[in-house]
Amino acid sequence: VFYVMVIVLSGVLARFARPCAIESVEDRERLEHEAHTDGLTGLRNTRAFNEDLAREIARADRAGLPLGLVLLDVDGLKAINDSKGHQAGDELIAAVSAAMVTTLRSGDLAYRIGGDEFAVVLPRESTWGAFRYAQRLQSALASSPSPLRPKASAGVAGWDGQTRDQLVHEAYLAFIAALRGRRAALIYTDDLSVRENEYISEARIDRLELVV
Repeated sequence: VFYVMVIVLSGVLARFARPCAIESVEDRERLEHEAHTDGLTGLRNTRAFNEDLAREIARADRAGLPLGLVLLDVDGLKAINDSKGHQAGDELIAAVSAAMVTTLRSGDLAYRIGGDEFAVVLPRESTWGAFRYAQRLQSALASSPSPLRPKASAGVAGWDGQTRDQLVHEAYLAFIAALRGRRAALIYTDDLSVRENEYISEARIDRLELVV
């Protein structure tokens, strides 16, 4: 009788424990999603960007595939925040993120990595393919229904054996050159690999723009 009671009790406890286990799995999945998602835009966040880019570089290295990276910065966000308030600034960010989503291919990954900074990782895409994505994004921004007329500047880099940090740095240098040259997008070239205390001259920017 004792053993029968133990078996019955174990079955009852198992039935009660099972929903708790399911809820625990669902909670973990929800928390995992929240930990990798930007609350304003619904895009993946900085943590996800760092993890995903490292994974995609490793995958590209194993398979011998190209990989493109685009870094973006929303133009005029501070001016919008100062003149119209932070709610308008949030609307501007949301408009840029919406344009990003409409221009992604299947498998592309978009991120908000700062207040006005975004990134796009393009697996199996060449540097020029990543630049064409930046062009598509500019077209999408130009046709955005938002009255705030969203714009963004972009730096483009392609993976060619670099580490994750090196690839991000190259895209960042291209982005800075795009800002200085008042260009919508610019591709990284070795001319942009300058020393820390040097600056990019206007003449050098002109040459880079000609190349692109």
